[in-house]
Amino acid sequence: MQKIINKLAVMSVKGTQQILHQKAISRWVYNHIYYSRWLTGGMIFFNTGLVPIDDEVFASGITDTQNPQAQTYHEAIKAYRRLTDWHDTHQVLEVGCGLGGGMHYLRRMLPSACLVAIDLSMSAIRRSRKLAPCFYAQADAHALPFQDASFDWILVVECLHKLNVEHFFLEAGRILKPEGVICIVDFRATTFQAISQRLQAACTAQGLHIAEMTDLTERVLQFAEQPQQHQHTLLNAIPWPFRWLGRELLVTPGSNRHSSYVQGQRCYYLCAVQKPAARLSNNDQLTA
Repeated sequence: MQKIINKLAVMSVKGTQQILHQKAISRWVYNHIYYSRWLTGGMIFFNTGLVPIDDEVFASGITDTQNPQAQTYHEAIKAYRRLTDWHDTHQVLEVGCGLGGGMHYLRRMLPSACLVAIDLSMSAIRRSRKLAPCFYAQADAHALPFQDASFDWILVVECLHKLNVEHFFLEAGRILKPEGVICIVDFRATTFQAISQRLQAACTAQGLHIAEMTDLTERVLQFAEQPQQHQHTLLNAIPWPFRWLGRELLVTPGSNRHSSYVQGQRCYYLCAVQKPAARLSNNDQLTA
């Protein structure tokens, strides 16, 4: 029996080492390839685009070629405005700043807000900081380095699928102010119903509730199937060996990602999660 236990212990250590090794490789790729200028060229957004595009996005003047990607962020802004009494002085956190286009757009649309962003990649933070000078921190979304009840709004664009959902909502709920909102825009290799149920369960476990859940898959397909010259421009800026990645990111017809959307094996969604108002203590109730 002791031999079996020892063997299992060795296997466990090796398994842990293998996982850590895989994470190290993933982080290297994330730092040195995903956010390298020779791969991403003039792109400032690394997320999926949506159409139709609101006039407010065009009027922002944020970009000539990536307005559909800016629209994705705009959908989150609209959801937040619908759910809250918006003030420009609100504290806003973006989880996963990427190339910085999102922070750049938020700064343009919410000029007086206090904007903070985190990312695992220092390469991403450097690029984002040049595009949108705000407050940045290299941090893991599973261990957010902020005090309780610090933010009014937490924005998570195409990042949640990389995280442990339950652990993230535990941390995000901790740093969210009462009546604050978490806006998630993301894809999942599953049905809209399945991801809705999973997110509902994860939120309920942390005392949060889903205020809005919207299926955006058709708008992604509309974007992908429109003949858009700027998509070809973006693809041509990517070195040939990596253009397959660009086609997947742009959901180009014929790509695996496009096929999975069409076949209903993948969905794109917006989820707005709200934290309940703070409960009054007995003394506060008596005073009121």
